[in-house]
Amino acid sequence: MSLGKRAAIIDSGASRTLIDRQVATELSLGVRPGFVGTGVTARVQGDLTQPITITLGDLKMVTVTAVVLDLSQLSRAAGRPIGVVVGRELLDSLMSDFDFPHRRVMFAGRSEGAVGRDRVEVRLSEGRVPQVLLRIGDRSPIQATFDPGSDAPAVLSPDYAEHAGVLRGLAVSTVASAGVEGVGGGQVAVLPEICIGRERLKSVPVERTIRA
Repeated sequence: MSLGKRAAIIDSGASRTLIDRQVATELSLGVRPGFVGTGVTARVQGDLTQPITITLGDLKMVTVTAVVLDLSQLSRAAGRPIGVVVGRELLDSLMSDFDFPHRRVMFAGRSEGAVGRDRVEVRLSEGRVPQVLLRIGDRSPIQATFDPGSDAPAVLSPDYAEHAGVLRGLAVSTVASAGVEGVGGGQVAVLPEICIGRERLKSVPVERTIRA
């Protein structure tokens, strides 16, 4: 079954492709209960679709069983409707070239080779989460999850932020954190420098999540 033409956001931090409940109803998708996942601040429950086929541009994608959730709170936080979130099980089958300054992304089949020359290697963890190696200031390098679906330039886990003292000595404010489970709280600061590969990024806003 096909979704038809739908605008979607790309979120490599989402383990599964998500469909808003209203969109699933409009498309008469058959669903069954059984999904439990973890959002930014809390756990969420949803339904699973029958197998559907998704095509991204001119690339034929795999058939997947998507997750149906109420994405209305996420849409409100983003300031625009979000009906479909392309998740990691689709991205795993492609090579991706993200050009953030020009707001564009290029996809190619893995057999077509690299799609860009200046690249930062993205590896998959044991749980098939895309990760990049980065360094915050003069601290030891760490593996960080690569998530283009997040509007925050960088997000710190509470445990790492406390253990490494990342926010120590910085001016800190509070901020709302939005995920599929709704809106929660967090802290925000500006890091002097983050290094990814050969790139040095200055004055990077960072968010520290606070789980419910």
